[in-house]
Amino acid sequence: MDCDRMTYYPSVSGFSNRETYQTFFQSRFAQIVLARHQLKLIVYEPITEEVIQWIN
Repeated sequence: MDCDRMTYYPSVSGFSNRETYQTFFQSRFAQIVLARHQLKLIVYEPITEEVIQWIN
């Protein structure tokens, strides 16, 4: 893997990715995990094929 590139993890679910972000990724547990492991997310709306938010 190229060290100059960052890996972002998509918010994927059986329902709207925006809903997944709003319900799970904003929970205290998810925030702790994201911070501890320095994970990056993309909130993506597959119906409109739009990136809603990049989270560093």
